[in-house]
Amino acid sequence: VGHGQEAAQNLKKLFNGKDYFDYPKSVPLIERMFKLYTKGNDLILDFFSGSGSSAHALFNLNLLNSENRNFIQVQLPESTVESSQAYKDGYKTISDIGKERLRKAAQKIAEEHPEKAKDLDLGFKVFKLDTSNINAWDGTPDNLEKELFDSVTNIKDDRTEEDVLYEILLKYGLDLTLPIESKELAGKQVYSIGYGALFICLADN
Repeated sequence: VGHGQEAAQNLKKLFNGKDYFDYPKSVPLIERMFKLYTKGNDLILDFFSGSGSSAHALFNLNLLNSENRNFIQVQLPESTVESSQAYKDGYKTISDIGKERLRKAAQKIAEEHPEKAKDLDLGFKVFKLDTSNINAWDGTPDNLEKELFDSVTNIKDDRTEEDVLYEILLKYGLDLTLPIESKELAGKQVYSIGYGALFICLADN
């Protein structure tokens, strides 16, 4: 199932010879563990995602057995060292490297196994834990005028429609992996969730 040195070399090849991680986990070793202890539609949660080795292993295993294991990768926004090659190449956090690793791994699988890969889900969504997108009503008499004006546009200035959309999904208890399609109706952007199970319009007026 390989060893640490081989894992480092394979990751280096994926990043065109750039060395970003000293001790990445062995993808074949993780594949072997998943093969022994998971089934075709299981959901694997990795609380210490790092460079994304476990998700990479699941891509490979799904390809090998035409199965549909899914993953949730959790990684704190741990900063890369400013003097490191990763930081110089634009990867400011460990999770930035992990995301790019999964994109490259998926692309490699699609190029090397086009027939099998066309039936695989090689995509992923990225979510960042944050405060609500909505300015909460405070009601403190001292700030009443400001509160009233803030309520006119109660979405925080630095948030996008997509941010608000996913907050609505969370509050409704809907699966964040549901397919979302954007349509234009009467000049307004409308989101179709789950093939039309729910429609959301966040445009003004």
